[in-house]
Amino acid sequence: MAQQLPKKSTLPGKENQLFKSIIKFYEAKQYKKGLKAAEQILKKYPEHGETLAMKGLLLNCLEKKKEAYDFVRKGVKNDITSHVCWHVFGLLYRSDREYHEAIKCYKNALRNDKDNLQILRDLSLLQVHLRDIEGFNETRRKILTLKAGQRQNWISFAIGAHLAKNYQKALVILDEWETSMENPQKPDFENSEFYLYKNMIIEESGDLEKALQHLDKVDRMVLDKLYVKEKKAEFLLKLNRLPESERIYRDLLSLNPDNHQYHKGLRLALGIEGTTLTETQMKDFLKVYEELSTQHPKSDSVHRIPLDYLTGDTFKTKLHEYAAPRIRKGIPSLFVDLKSLYLNLNKATVLEDLFNSYLKNMGTNGTLLGTGSAELPMVIFWIKYFLAQHYDLQGDSDMALKMIDDCLVHTPTVIELYSTKARILKHAGDIVQSSQFFEKAREMDLADRYLNSKSVIHLLRADNIEKAVPTVALFMAKDLEDPVSHLVDMQCNWFVQELAESHFRRGEMGLALKRFLAMDKHFQDFVEDQFDFHSYCLRKMTLRSYIKMLRFEDNLFGHQYFIKAAKWIIKCYLKLHDNPHVDPKSAEEKELESMSADDKKKFLKKKSKEERKKQEEKELQEKQKPVDLKKQKPVDPDPEGKALLAVADKLAEATKFIHKLNIFAKNDLEVQFSSMEVYMRKKKYLLVLQSLKRAISIAPNDADVHKYKIKFFSAVKDIVDGKDTSVNPIVRDLIKAEQLAILGTKSLQEVNQEFLNAHLLSLPQRAAASEVLFTLQPEKKEEAIKLLLNVDNVKGKKDLKECIKVHKTLVEVMKDNEAAEKYRVHCKEKFSYALYFMTEDEKQKRAAALKAEETPATTDDNSTQQQ
Repeated sequence: MAQQLPKKSTLPGKENQLFKSIIKFYEAKQYKKGLKAAEQILKKYPEHGETLAMKGLLLNCLEKKKEAYDFVRKGVKNDITSHVCWHVFGLLYRSDREYHEAIKCYKNALRNDKDNLQILRDLSLLQVHLRDIEGFNETRRKILTLKAGQRQNWISFAIGAHLAKNYQKALVILDEWETSMENPQKPDFENSEFYLYKNMIIEESGDLEKALQHLDKVDRMVLDKLYVKEKKAEFLLKLNRLPESERIYRDLLSLNPDNHQYHKGLRLALGIEGTTLTETQMKDFLKVYEELSTQHPKSDSVHRIPLDYLTGDTFKTKLHEYAAPRIRKGIPSLFVDLKSLYLNLNKATVLEDLFNSYLKNMGTNGTLLGTGSAELPMVIFWIKYFLAQHYDLQGDSDMALKMIDDCLVHTPTVIELYSTKARILKHAGDIVQSSQFFEKAREMDLADRYLNSKSVIHLLRADNIEKAVPTVALFMAKDLEDPVSHLVDMQCNWFVQELAESHFRRGEMGLALKRFLAMDKHFQDFVEDQFDFHSYCLRKMTLRSYIKMLRFEDNLFGHQYFIKAAKWIIKCYLKLHDNPHVDPKSAEEKELESMSADDKKKFLKKKSKEERKKQEEKELQEKQKPVDLKKQKPVDPDPEGKALLAVADKLAEATKFIHKLNIFAKNDLEVQFSSMEVYMRKKKYLLVLQSLKRAISIAPNDADVHKYKIKFFSAVKDIVDGKDTSVNPIVRDLIKAEQLAILGTKSLQEVNQEFLNAHLLSLPQRAAASEVLFTLQPEKKEEAIKLLLNVDNVKGKKDLKECIKVHKTLVEVMKDNEAAEKYRVHCKEKFSYALYFMTEDEKQKRAAALKAEETPATTDDNSTQQQ
């Protein structure tokens, strides 16, 4: 029979011991035993608040959320002054990531037990997690006053001051703790990290002299000697104590002569860093690197770095000295190594001339320079391999493919040839054949995960999902039913991103949105994953890594993967807003309405039979599964993302991502364009204007910026002129003022003409001006089309995307099929491999021809590989 307690939170001795055992069972994760103990107490005292709360906590751990909240709320109601009830309520909210609610509960708990260390620690973890640095500092101060003998409390308090950028306070706290530390005879990891963390704070405070002195003082007690040496060199350099810095950088280079940061530090210490060097600096530079090449003859970096600075005949001589031995050795990565030199047009010309002279000399007398002893026959192979990549970078696909095909005839068993040809074809616009060559490369080494990944990426870019999924599954467990779900769960972002884009191109909007939103969830999980490290890093004393992690997490949504995914999510929602998704069920209902009674009956009977057959097959497969596989995660209720397509307000969903991107990637032009697209549809004109001004400040002469500028001011013309009175007068005046600031007193037509005159020889800008001309003055369609068709500067792969944009403008904006076909034929001559400019008939003929060529070649390759 239930008994009444004299006090709500007080239990008799036996039940009190039982309650303590509940807490132990919870901590040991023995939740069912804890529930049994709770039930025993509640049989006698059913209104005991703390037991009710603990029962709710245990139920939460057993995934019974609703019951858990009911019991905890009842517990708090029955004993509102119990710190245990409020603490448990906070833990419940924390498990559901409701951190603000959890903090409220912890603070209520502290009102009833202000010195409870466990609650204070839990509160501090949430505060630092939410970056409430002020609250974190106050909580850690209370903990320190209660438990001043623990190192972790001092360090945590110092970290709070550090995060608040109160460096002097942080150093005072660390100094106080340091005075109480026992001086160890030998350096250990924890003390070493303590000293390096303290040095990090001194450095960030700006007192480099003090930081340098501190490193000298603690050098003996630090285990990471290399880090100390690097920081000393860096501090000396910033303090302009160049000879001392130079000495340390030379010591560092003796340890690792291929570290480019050490090379840069040495050059800065010698005063010879910069894009262009004076005659004196060049002499000093050459002298230094001659010394280094003598000291480190096997170092690639010592011989490669001078090529970035040398010019003229000296550059050509040194380039030959660097390239010739690597060609003889057959190093496939030589082009990648020298690729940065192509940023200088003169050096790009020298590279082309040098390797073409190699090719010519090898053909005439078998030498590289036309004199000397003959080279091995494989040298010509590697020269052609380099030139294939060279011509690909220059945009000459025909020459690039000729060179790589010569290499394939010479030695068809080199895997790099297939992956390089695949890249050339990709740049030329043939992603389908590119994916086939990546697949050939993969098949030549089935154990290479990199080749597998590259093949999968390009299969997805060719929208061949059916082959990409089983290919990526080759490196996964054999018994996996759904490789895609597994890779999503494993947060394999490169695969999810490529898969989502492929679904988008195939028009499978539900699946595309589902995959893109999975990437958003990945990043939310990354934010949550830091929670456990708040206490772990303090225990393990990995303090510098902890601070770096917090700073990384603060800018996590600025990561390129998130930015890319968020842009695509916005694109999906905009497309769905402009072209609302038609539910297949409603389409089916319309079809049924048009049928006769007999046809309708037959259709429904057939459909019912098919659904029953599918259900029976599914049940049979379920029975045949091993027992352990039946316990896998629950089935996805929306595998095709149909529920995502049914979201009522697409623009509201897109706006959530716009807000994030404008915080973490506001200097990205595409982000501002997306913002303008969303806010124009929502008629938020001032926000459109804000994004437009940002875009203009980022790239004032960009073609798309020009289009959006004219598009916006054209759209608000009636507002500015006062014809549209639905807009607030203040908004109208602001737009009018900004238009005057951006366009001056010129008309939109005059602004467009000026832009065209200034960028007449640039295809993107001319195309933009042409589109704007047609939009503003449809009667000038012929003039606009003429601007697009007179393309004299189209050459190289760098213009392929722009040419595709021009063609789409002719088809989608100007709706002139005759002009579009004329332009397509013109571009087909320039980009003979680009699938976009081929007709369906041409694509089929090309595919048949490639298949016919491929059959004997495959046999030869297999026989060569077997030999």
